[in-house]
Amino acid sequence: LGLPGVEDKLERYKQFLRAAGKAGVPYTTYGHMANLRLGYSVTGRGRARGLVTRVFDEAVARSYPWSHGREFSEQEIWQSFPRFAKAVVPVAEAAGVRIGLHPDDPPIPTLGGVARIFRNYEGYRRALEISNSSHFGFCLCVGTWAEGGRATGRSPAEMIRQFAPLGKIFKIHFRNVDRPLPRFTETFVDDGYLDM
Repeated sequence: LGLPGVEDKLERYKQFLRAAGKAGVPYTTYGHMANLRLGYSVTGRGRARGLVTRVFDEAVARSYPWSHGREFSEQEIWQSFPRFAKAVVPVAEAAGVRIGLHPDDPPIPTLGGVARIFRNYEGYRRALEISNSSHFGFCLCVGTWAEGGRATGRSPAEMIRQFAPLGKIFKIHFRNVDRPLPRFTETFVDDGYLDM
């Protein structure tokens, strides 16, 4: 969000990348989601085969207060990402660590007043353009793509066909949901609406 302390956070992330490289860890997943840790992406609990699962209902989430005291526009978030990429990608290259961008989960335009820019194909395409590095690619979360459905702009198979030949899919999360937004319940991979 570019809030006070951002330079310290960038420095800590760079230290993490250097440490990962020294330890021989070649990959890390990164999420550019300001309110991921605040529980805004879970609005309830469901059940699948007797186990507790995550439920997300966009109508319920819209009733939540702003997670950071005010709204942050898409333009503001797009200003923060190049700053992040410029700071950390050269360090990742030097450390031999690849960074895989996780899509915004859930892939909705805003959550808790914070715009979400990596919710669709266009956001991923633009992130690649900005980072411009063999050490920056994607964690293709099939579950997040299933949550978004047609609003993501490309199916998981289309994403694979486009980005795998470029060597940009570094990791895949296999998850599934019972249906796309505006409300979904996580399921086992063989029980969801998306045919794995």
